[in-house]
Amino acid sequence: MGRRLEIDAVRGLMLVWMVATHLPTFLPTYTNQPFGFVSASEGFIFLSALFTGRIYFRLAQHDGYPAMRRKILLRTLRLYAYHALLLAFAFLVAVPIASRGNHPQLQICSTIISRWAQNKRSRKRFS
Repeated sequence: MGRRLEIDAVRGLMLVWMVATHLPTFLPTYTNQPFGFVSASEGFIFLSALFTGRIYFRLAQHDGYPAMRRKILLRTLRLYAYHALLLAFAFLVAVPIASRGNHPQLQICSTIISRWAQNKRSRKRFS
């Protein structure tokens, strides 16, 4: 039993729908919960869990539950590492670049951070 391409296609459609829902345009009016009570993110998570269950259940039947647990643990650790790297990129690269523009919310954040850093430096000098 191989991959089900139709489920992969619907999962990809859910990803495109999530992006369209979060764009600051007129699209969210038409793309927000297009399937009744199911949003694109809920559908994507459901289909991802369905795939994961199918794959790892087959692995458990073939190699046993300890091998399945080990593979799930390794995949989980890899996904958390990717997540940490993306967060580090966002905070160390993307936010400083975005704060240079005319974004009042980001300018407030950068002002708060710079004042906090100045207070911390001034406390060191007088300590």
